[in-house]
Amino acid sequence: MNVQLFPDEKLIKKLHPSRLSFIKIYLVGITMVLWAAIFFAVTQTAAWKTSGEGFFSSLASGSTAIFGSVTAGTYAIPWVTATLLLGVLSLFLTRSHRQWLTFAAFLLLSIGSIFILRTFGALRAVTGAFLATITFFAGLAAILIADFYRKSYRYYITNFRIAMIRKFLTYNEVYTRYENLVDIDVTVSVLGRIFSFGSIIPITSAGLGMGANYSGRGGINGTVSVKGIDVPRAKPSECFFGIKHPYTVRNEIAEYMQKSSSSYELKQIQNELKPKTTP
Repeated sequence: MNVQLFPDEKLIKKLHPSRLSFIKIYLVGITMVLWAAIFFAVTQTAAWKTSGEGFFSSLASGSTAIFGSVTAGTYAIPWVTATLLLGVLSLFLTRSHRQWLTFAAFLLLSIGSIFILRTFGALRAVTGAFLATITFFAGLAAILIADFYRKSYRYYITNFRIAMIRKFLTYNEVYTRYENLVDIDVTVSVLGRIFSFGSIIPITSAGLGMGANYSGRGGINGTVSVKGIDVPRAKPSECFFGIKHPYTVRNEIAEYMQKSSSSYELKQIQNELKPKTTP
């Protein structure tokens, strides 16, 4: 969905976050693909044949009700354990985004694979290859979904306002006129400085784009003094998150802010100069 323009409004620029700004989201799919390759390679080694199979087959002896056979459990137990651990790791990687979805992807992969093994007995004879294959394709799907999620963030600059729109499962839009902007903050990480991407946080008089850092200090009689400091901070849906060439974009927004301010002041002067009619 694109921004809805007013009759005299012109679209100046449309932006998306850069791929590198969403690298942690892409890492979820990349991790799945790498895990598929590692799991397949390990289960083909002589060490696995001589030691690994014997160890995990003893663990799987009582798991036939879950995996369908001891052979399937021998491969599935280490695979499920590592896959769920990677899911927990994904919670920390994607904590700035929809982290529950990334963990759900690993959980669904684990449950779905076990269900398929239980349903199709022929796959139990090639459990190792089956688990590696389904993990690989799940990783590719996760990468495609990550790219769709990145593109769901759309940022617009018009001659009248800026707009921040996100449409992914839920819908969110924020519109801010230039005359309501009091400042614009640019945040660039170390990786952003190398590859020229960063976030632009629009700050309004209503408090959009501002968060607070709190610090406490002990006082007399056990009292604690808490002090809050306002700092620029915003969610990806409330700022121009991870866009390329942020300083160039910042300058463009600042130019329209200046034009809007000059136009507003001119209208104020014109209103003051108008002859007042007496009743």
